[in-house]
This record gives sequence, structure tokens and C-alpha cells, in this order.
Amino acid sequence: MRRSTSFASLAVFVLGAAWCNSAAMPREGERQDVAIVEEVSPGIGDLRRFDLIAAGRSAELGQDGRIVLGYLKSCWQDSIAGGRAVVEPLKSLVEGGALTRRRVECDAAGLALMNSAGLVARGGNSVAGAALPEPDVNLYGLSPIIISAQAGLLVIERLDIAAPPLRFELGENRVDLREKDIALDANGLYRFSYGASVIVVRIDRLAEPGRAPAVGRLVIFR
Repeated sequence: MRRSTSFASLAVFVLGAAWCNSAAMPREGERQDVAIVEEVSPGIGDLRRFDLIAAGRSAELGQDGRIVLGYLKSCWQDSIAGGRAVVEPLKSLVEGGALTRRRVECDAAGLALMNSAGLVARGGNSVAGAALPEPDVNLYGLSPIIISAQAGLLVIERLDIAAPPLRFELGENRVDLREKDIALDANGLYRFSYGASVIVVRIDRLAEPGRAPAVGRLVIFR
């Protein structure tokens, strides 16, 4: 049974066009990313799609700007039009704009594990009769989004059945496999290897094809 359904609420408040620091910033050296930018209008500071951002940041959207934020700890997806948006740990605070919020499928515990420091390699390929590893994260989209600290070689191996691995260079630190026409199999167990780090991923049996919410199909290598 799927864990959540969609909810919508609308809030209206007053105004603002750039990305800036706000009062509650993380302490130096800490990674406290709490949200991912799923969509953003051009010209909103230096924000790009799939940026991970910390609590305490704010975005001035002006009258026509729009941003969609997916929250890693709460699985809220906030769509904000106009005004000023402040990123809080679990949701957005909106002033002078319109907010539409819905709950989406995501694995908050798995996201917290990946967001902390990355995961260490677990060893060689699976073999017949060997116990399969437990997944580090469950994904709810067939085409994962990979975010890494730098470019490099990504290897995706199927663990539960025999299948040829996928290998390709990540030319930048964020890649949407949907844009490469790559879709994994629902209910499949996969190992994502990137340098010395490995993340074991389970694709949910009801995972969505195509452009599913980013927060539900995210693989993070620190």
C-alpha cells in the first residue's frame, strides 16, 4: 500500500528577485540541506534545478517568479508563485505569494542517510544464493536523479536478477536519468557505485515513470 496521498492547501500573503541568506543558517562545516529545487523560474538569483538548499535560505520571487521545493525530511512539495519564500526544515514560509502544498512519496530516512556523508562500498557483485543487501533508500520514480560532489563514473548494477550493468560518465554534478531515457524496473534492487561510495536502491513496485517528484527519486553522493 502506498504511504501517502496528495493534499493541497493555498496560502496568500506580500512580495519581492534574488537568492539570499536568512537568519537561521547552518553552522560552519555542517551540511543541513533540507530541500531540493524541483523547478525554478529563470533569474531567481543563481538557483538551478536540483540545487540542494539549507534551512534559513530565502528566495525573492517578485510578481511573476515561481519555485517548486521538495522537502527531504517531510516529503512536502511546495509550489510557490510570487512573493518571498523562506526555507524552513520541513516546509516553506511564504510572504506575499501563493503557496500550493502536497505530500509526495519519498523515503525521508534514506534521504537523511545519503545527505549526511555518503555510503561506503559493500563489496563485490551479488552471487546466486547470497543474501541480498537491504536498500539504503527506496525510490518512487523509475528514473532516478543523481547528485554528486563532482563529475565521475557512475555504475548501476542490478542485484536481484542477472542484468548487464549501466556505466556512464557524469559530466556534471546533477543528472536526471529521465533526460537520458533511462528507466529502471519497478521493484528492482540496484547498487549505485560512484568512486568509493555505494548506495543500494530499491525501486518501489508502484514507482512512477517519467518526471515524478524529484524528492522521491533522489540519489545523493556526498
